[in-house]
Amino acid sequence: MLVSKEEILSIIPQRAPLVMIDTLESCNDKGASTTLKVLEENIFCVDGEFTESGLVENIAQTAAAQAGYICKVNNIPVPIGFIGAIKNLEIKKLPKENDVLQTTITLENEVLGVMLINGLVKVNEEEMASLEMKIVIKK
Repeated sequence: MLVSKEEILSIIPQRAPLVMIDTLESCNDKGASTTLKVLEENIFCVDGEFTESGLVENIAQTAAAQAGYICKVNNIPVPIGFIGAIKNLEIKKLPKENDVLQTTITLENEVLGVMLINGLVKVNEEEMASLEMKIVIKK
């Protein structure tokens, strides 16, 4: 693990109750992976299930963690990013309360302040959701 639950706020801009990642497991310039245990008190946990919106936010925050970690390691300011577009969103199954999400993002391209990523969420190797996301980086 690269960044623990206790340290995660040092690399992402989100704050409670909107923090949707617990740990940064791996990170490089091509992608990153994170974990999140779905708790009953999570704002995206409804009737014991983690919602579609929560899955999308979890993927976006995995991308934020990648950018934040790389900036922190290189001692440069962390830029703010915004979801610009979501494409090919596929929800196969909603995670349940107490499931641990394993989320991976892969950076496909970055041009003129726009990142294109692929995101994938699994629980115990079973695919929950996938998408393509454009993230616009604020200068």
